[in-house]
Amino acid sequence: MTDHRSVWAKRWSRMTCARRTRRNPSVPCGRCRDWLYLAGSGAGDGARTRFNELARRWRRRALGRLRILTAVLLPVLFAAEVLERHLGAWAIGLATGGLVALYLSMRDEVPARIADWRRGYEGERSTAKVLAPYRRRGCVVLHDLPDRRTRQYNRGNVDHVLVSRAGVFLLDSKLLGGGVSVEGDVVHVQRLDEESASYQLNRLAPAMRGRAVRLREDIATATGVKLRVHAVVVLWCPFDAGVLVAGAVTYVHGERLAEWLDGCLAQPGADLRPQAVERIAAGIQQTRRREVRRRLPTLRPTRTRRAPSTRPGARHP
Repeated sequence: MTDHRSVWAKRWSRMTCARRTRRNPSVPCGRCRDWLYLAGSGAGDGARTRFNELARRWRRRALGRLRILTAVLLPVLFAAEVLERHLGAWAIGLATGGLVALYLSMRDEVPARIADWRRGYEGERSTAKVLAPYRRRGCVVLHDLPDRRTRQYNRGNVDHVLVSRAGVFLLDSKLLGGGVSVEGDVVHVQRLDEESASYQLNRLAPAMRGRAVRLREDIATATGVKLRVHAVVVLWCPFDAGVLVAGAVTYVHGERLAEWLDGCLAQPGADLRPQAVERIAAGIQQTRRREVRRRLPTLRPTRTRRAPSTRPGARHP
């Protein structure tokens, strides 16, 4: 039986895309639906969930008294503003706005260790926005997939996987707090304002190579197709090199990611058939099913018992 709602939805999307194409012929007709794809793509869901859970726990612990104060004073100030009709109403409204602004500013000022999860989510969403148009070019884009667990490695995830006629690309998004330079397998992060706070990422390149190898093995097991998996790190921070290949890992600035992917798809060896692309993508989804993330347990303060006194004559319970 035909679903009339889906039929009318397809007709409406064609009409909308046709109108946009007439106004600007250089804009592909499917681009008007990319923002809807980002909303349901699942890109950055793991980092966003982690940030929300950690931020909720921190706010409950650090802003408990401020919440009570805000909940008590806001109704009082609102009632006073309604009843007061002279100059005092202006002062009461100013106090109400200041109290709300104080609470919202303190609510958003989470510690740096928690804010890193929000930055990771923003970086993954930026990469997903660049990858969305490639779905109309015969590619399959997957986001936020779990990594295969081993004895030595039992955590982590894969941010993005792009299956195209040029092969499989495993992408990891990074939004670091400084300028980036790469020397071999070492990624240097130079703080722009405080040089003493600069740091290095020594495990990023080996981790990317390991993820690419595990994904290649899973594809071969599920589909029988043996092909190379390109490990790519997408940097959404100052990166003067733009594009750099070091240790079988490609580092690309986010603004040059589309240009680099277009060059890979235009190579003569990019001849993977559409049926093979769909088969490989289905095999990845079969072996890398999304995990059900559980909420973090609520921490409760534990009472410590006092040690018995060793003084002579002390009474023990």
